Amino acid sequence: MRIERFSLQRKYEIMCKMFVPVNCEVQTVIIGVHGFAGDKESSMLHKLAEGVVESSGSVLICFDFPAHGESPVNELEFTVENCKKDLLAVAEYITELYPDTQKNIFATSFGGYISLLCYDMLADFKFLLRAPAIKMPDLLLNNVLKISENTFRSKRFIDCGYERKIRLSYSFYTELQEQEDLFNKDFRKTIYLFQGDRDDIVPLEVVSTFVNNNKNTELIVIPGADHRFKNAGEIETIVAKTKQILDA
Repeated sequence: MRIERFSLQRKYEIMCKMFVPVNCEVQTVIIGVHGFAGDKESSMLHKLAEGVVESSGSVLICFDFPAHGESPVNELEFTVENCKKDLLAVAEYITELYPDTQKNIFATSFGGYISLLCYDMLADFKFLLRAPAIKMPDLLLNNVLKISENTFRSKRFIDCGYERKIRLSYSFYTELQEQEDLFNKDFRKTIYLFQGDRDDIVPLEVVSTFVNNNKNTELIVIPGADHRFKNAGEIETIVAKTKQILDA
């Protein structure tokens, strides 16, 4: 497996990392989309690369959202619109590089939310989503920040995140509120959803309601898993099931 690091130029650099098989022909490409306050170096994406790049002939390309990871821009560029445009820019790049291969999105949490917002523009891609933040405005306020909207409005900015802190603006939350209601969207192709039954950020009942509203979805519940899937064997189970889906 070969690892390539590079950037795509939009109005700022999109920092990318690509895993490429060296012992087999490329059969499929996967865009790996990290979650809120994550980055392209996530353990999930690395485990996915180890599990499918050589064995399934998959190219996995990952990137950092604005103000995440190695992104050179600050939180002013962290908008829903920019995240959508960055994902589409990466999709355009990998499609031009491998035009005749099967195409997939593997996205986590907020990354799953952004991917679903771009669904109509990614019609050629198969969607595999881990704990997608389908009701992102409510989940951000109630389960991530755990504050009221009035408090957020009065503060205007809140620092949050892990390795790289994000100064999150109230305007980001209002932008989320303006987005399409994914519960009422018509998804025509099968979407695969990996979900833990102990997730306190994106509760199983939220994802289950989405599945019930959209018959072209397949819910794969990982017993005992929370939002980060850090218990022994949980990520490996997702990788194994992903490989099955890719190889089908």
